[in-house]
Amino acid sequence: ELYFGFIIVLLSTTIAVTFLYNNLYNNLKLHETIIHKYKNKFFFKFMDKNKIIGLIFLRMIPGLPYQIVSVIPLFFRMSITSYFMCSLVGSAPSKFLIVLLANKGKTKFSEDTNFYLNFFADNYLSIIIFILFIFLLINVIKNTISKNVK
Repeated sequence: ELYFGFIIVLLSTTIAVTFLYNNLYNNLKLHETIIHKYKNKFFFKFMDKNKIIGLIFLRMIPGLPYQIVSVIPLFFRMSITSYFMCSLVGSAPSKFLIVLLANKGKTKFSEDTNFYLNFFADNYLSIIIFILFIFLLINVIKNTISKNVK
């Protein structure tokens, strides 16, 4: 039930933002103006050189609006396939925690006032292993990309 919900949430949001990206990618008219204006800024230079890793980390930063992170790669002309994969990998940790909280909290939330404290105390090992897995996956992707570029 937990993993099925996680896969549904992750795939549905990733497919939705990929359709949004594809639509905007084909209809963006201000691309050259934005590049000309911001091409000397640090963030623009970093993202232009590290499109894939940059988008994965932007997706992992909590608090950044999902819509803004969905539009930023338009200015760097990332391919649709790369965008989909980065969104899938970058969104996985937050989507997993959301589904895990929803799954664990569907009955306990109303019964236990210390639910969140108990939840993280009971599941800290699973959360840490999942985060380490994501960082390992990012490292493997980064090494694979750097080998292909050389």
